Parts: sequence; C-alpha cells; structure tokens
Amino acid sequence: MSVTLTDPRGRRSRAALHWALLRLLEDTQLSDVTVAALCRQAGLHRTTFYKHYAGLEDCAAAALTDLVRELVDGLPDVQQLAAEATARLDAQPTHFRPLASAQLSSRVRSELEHLLAASCPPDQAAMLAGALAALVAFHLDQPDEPLSGALEAWQLLARCAPQGE
Repeated sequence: MSVTLTDPRGRRSRAALHWALLRLLEDTQLSDVTVAALCRQAGLHRTTFYKHYAGLEDCAAAALTDLVRELVDGLPDVQQLAAEATARLDAQPTHFRPLASAQLSSRVRSELEHLLAASCPPDQAAMLAGALAALVAFHLDQPDEPLSGALEAWQLLARCAPQGE
C-alpha cells in the first residue's frame, strides 16, 4: 500500500518523525542521528520511515521546511519575517543548526522562495529567500554578533516586495 502526502496516517507519521528529529537535535548533531534512534524516538518502525524518506537528510529537509512554512504562514507580511526568523533561531538554535549544511540550506531556501512567491513576484521571492538564507547562515555562524544592520537591510528589501492580500 502506498502512502500519499494527504493520507492522515502518513501526515501523522511524518509529523512524529519531524518532532522526534527536532527533539534529537537538541542533544545531537544531525550527522550523529541514526534512523534507528529517530524511529525509536518517534515510536515508529524503520519501514515507516523509509515509506516517507530516502534518508535522514530528506527527513531533516522536510522538518526544516515545515518550520519555515509555519513561520511564513504565521506572519501577515514579509517585513516581519527576518526578525521572527532570528527570534526563533535564538529560542531554538539546535532546531535550525542543520541549515548550516549547504545542501539542506539550499532545499529550505527553495521552499521559502516558493512560499514567498505567493505574495510577491518570483524574482523578488528569490531575492528575499536568498537574503534570509544568508542572514540565517550568518546568525548560526556568529550568534553573538548584533543583527541590527542586517534587520534594517531586510526592512529595505522587504519594503520593495508587494504584500499579500
């Protein structure tokens, strides 16, 4: 039997895997997480994991994409996106640390670009997604550096993008 993205059981399984991965990332680097440990934390069998993901990196990209989607969907306009993203980074840095991986960062940036394209033209969505990815990478790399200049620059960039209706 095939599991689709809209199947309620599949959605629950993916949500459990994402939650479990975020919990494991609180104490462990992504490179040290195993599928067995993830499945144990999620209370699911390995075959369930492999019905949904080719490997841990796919699961991590999906979990991070969900965090980004939740962040974007919860904001009334893109002006607030950078400040909210950095606030979440500060609150839960371990959840976002895997974004330091270039491949994961690229996948999540692509999803952010897609989400932003719903409220602004594709070229502006690409520019904003790239700027936010750079800001997140900087903040992950240098968490003690002040971001006031970067957040001001974000406001200038975001002001150029039309806001969603």
